[in-house]
Amino acid sequence: MPAMLRPGLAYCLTGGQAVFLDLNADRYFALSSAKTAAFSACLSEDPSPEVDTAMRYFMDAGILVAGDADATSAALPIVELPAREGPIQEDGLVRPRALMSAMAILLFTRFKQIYRPKALFALGLEARWWKFGGTSSGGVHLRDLLETMSCAERLLPLRLNCVSRTRALKHFLARYGLDTDMIVAVRLHPFSAHCWLQSGDMVLNDTLEGIAPYTVIRGIA
Repeated sequence: MPAMLRPGLAYCLTGGQAVFLDLNADRYFALSSAKTAAFSACLSEDPSPEVDTAMRYFMDAGILVAGDADATSAALPIVELPAREGPIQEDGLVRPRALMSAMAILLFTRFKQIYRPKALFALGLEARWWKFGGTSSGGVHLRDLLETMSCAERLLPLRLNCVSRTRALKHFLARYGLDTDMIVAVRLHPFSAHCWLQSGDMVLNDTLEGIAPYTVIRGIA
């Protein structure tokens, strides 16, 4: 029986284990090395009895569902790894109106982190968050926008996790017509998850050194 990854799940292979992100349940979980091998065999369409047994196990666990096996490839992250860091923010131009917008986005993101934490991983931009429309970039440089958000974070020392900070920056840049991707990544031993914002091959709110230990599990446009 052909099978595919359950919608809402994403996974990556790191340290010889499969690590999953369940967007619907807002949780991560990992398979042991032995179960990772069995899971990989299920995706290889091997019709052996051992694979059939393993497939039933992963279906009962809610990891796999019946479907076209070719669709499983869509679950793997197709993300261009960053090769450069964002522009230096020193001496960036901070405009009052943009600063107020950045501060409002940070405050609302903090609200969502407290009261609707699962919504931070929602796919795409939620237009209903904002009652005001987008703003044309109008010649505003990316460096200036990054410095504006950095300034807003200094003025509002909120306790934001990496997902919230990345989400806020994504919304802020989107107001100026800049498309970016949220990148979710994990590492094992000890387990930790991380999130950063990326534009093409450029990481915007982290350093190449800071993200190097992580394996990408999902990109969110």
